[in-house]
Amino acid sequence: MRLLAVLPAVLLLAAPCAAAPMLAIDGLPGGYTPGQPLTFDVLLTGAENLASYFIEIGLTLETGQPGTDAWFLEPGPPASRYVFFAHDTHFEAAVHTVAGQHILSLSGFNDPDDDHVLDGVDTVAGVNDRVATVTVQTLPSLTGAIYLTLAAGTLELDTPDKDAGGTPAPIVGFATLQADLAASPPAEVPVPEPATLALVAAGGLGAALARRRR
Repeated sequence: MRLLAVLPAVLLLAAPCAAAPMLAIDGLPGGYTPGQPLTFDVLLTGAENLASYFIEIGLTLETGQPGTDAWFLEPGPPASRYVFFAHDTHFEAAVHTVAGQHILSLSGFNDPDDDHVLDGVDTVAGVNDRVATVTVQTLPSLTGAIYLTLAAGTLELDTPDKDAGGTPAPIVGFATLQADLAASPPAEVPVPEPATLALVAAGGLGAALARRRR
């Protein structure tokens, strides 16, 4: 009888915990070619009952001027795997430059019936985890690394629920996610080494010569 009494408690302790939410920049290339764009995804997985978001990405440069030598192109809602499934007008993107950073702001909310009542969704990896596909354009004269940061201080990931004062309640695990982002270093995209650029140029020259010989 004692064993049976203890067993439920053991099962309770062994129950799996829900995955913590994770916000990440995904798919960054190992380097970029000056004058060419680079593209990456902003992914949000493990968010429960998400109804709205506000996410800012900061771009800084090792050399050059953010917003002039490298800048964000304003994206539209993703063509697939969007966090709120429907590709509607509730997605917004804007860019601005301040204090040595070029900033992309992404926001959206889930009101599929346009009745001013937000619905919550759970974001699942590979299903509805994509917030946006982002492109950075660069000038041919850019020479240094590009740094990208997910801003912790302005982040908002809210549920449809509100407190007594009408303020939206954040998703479960938001405080931990915010602290993790604040402690994370920027993502770096280096410029290719001169030898790599030379190989690319040589390949292009070889293709051009081959065409001329034909």
